[in-house]
Amino acid sequence: MTEPEAPLADPRGPAPHASVVVPSSRGAALLPQLLEAFRAQQTHLSWELIVVLDGAPADSRRTLGEFETDLPLRVIEFPTNRGRPAALNAGLSAARGQVLIRCDDDLLPGPDYVERHSHWHDSSSAVGVVGLYRNVFDGRRYAQVYGRPNDELFRARAYSRPPADTWLFWAGNCTVHRSMWERVGPYDERYTFYGEDSEWGRRLMSAGARIVLDPGLEIPHTKPVASSEVRCQRSFLAQAVNTQVESRHGDSSTLDRSSRPKDRLWSGVVGLGAHGNDAECYRLRGKRIDALLPFLPKSLARRLVSWGVESAGIAGRRSVGAGNFSLGIAMGAQRPVRGEARPPSER
Repeated sequence: MTEPEAPLADPRGPAPHASVVVPSSRGAALLPQLLEAFRAQQTHLSWELIVVLDGAPADSRRTLGEFETDLPLRVIEFPTNRGRPAALNAGLSAARGQVLIRCDDDLLPGPDYVERHSHWHDSSSAVGVVGLYRNVFDGRRYAQVYGRPNDELFRARAYSRPPADTWLFWAGNCTVHRSMWERVGPYDERYTFYGEDSEWGRRLMSAGARIVLDPGLEIPHTKPVASSEVRCQRSFLAQAVNTQVESRHGDSSTLDRSSRPKDRLWSGVVGLGAHGNDAECYRLRGKRIDALLPFLPKSLARRLVSWGVESAGIAGRRSVGAGNFSLGIAMGAQRPVRGEARPPSER
């Protein structure tokens, strides 16, 4: 009888405990500070860092080359841009660890980042972990009147949301066990420009995972939305995508619950502004709001931005019900403004 051949050993050695996947498109200016943060990790766990260059610009490749001797680094290159979902799928499919951590290239992880994410999966594989962003704003008027105060309010409201809503916050600082990734499947690559995070988070919850928000994993976000123009456009898209995702799962209850007190007068004013048909309408409205901000007192300026953002969100939800929003539109005509990071959910 012929003895069965022993399996060949992996030439890369034992698989690491954790894999960190970083999708990066035109991120050459962001990668050095991110890689320095990973070089400062303090953990006894074995781990690897996989950077997926979506479009593979030469300056990003050079930056990564400078860190290859200091980090357990692997690089995947796409010759042309294929979108964030495809980059995530490539990185997660190549990962060898049991704990799969995602970190976008405009984030700054602390020294316990890998350790803390990993420990969440010590006792259960049926958990998804999210760390919210602490947005780092510039000195523009938008940041003064709306960006900074709303950032703090956003996090406070997020932590108060019920467990059924936590999928809404699935974004660029998160982790799952390999078994959950294999159960849920890859990111939907049709969401080329927006919505892949909340869609995957909703599928993760439907697969039986408990999604938790860990305050200890809050992380600086160095490239947040920095204008009313982008914020209003994103509000329309985020609410449209979330409504679309919930309708596919047959339950829109999480989106019907408001986390702010009802104000009939304010609701009426916001409703009057919610009759636009697409994200471009609200991008242009936000641009006009930005032009007014330097001339308005802070309280009125913040109210004006809030009106633009909230009316855009309502219009986004309505666009799904009216049949004016589809996955194809999200990929094409309603493409978000380039050059600024996409926020999770309603941010």
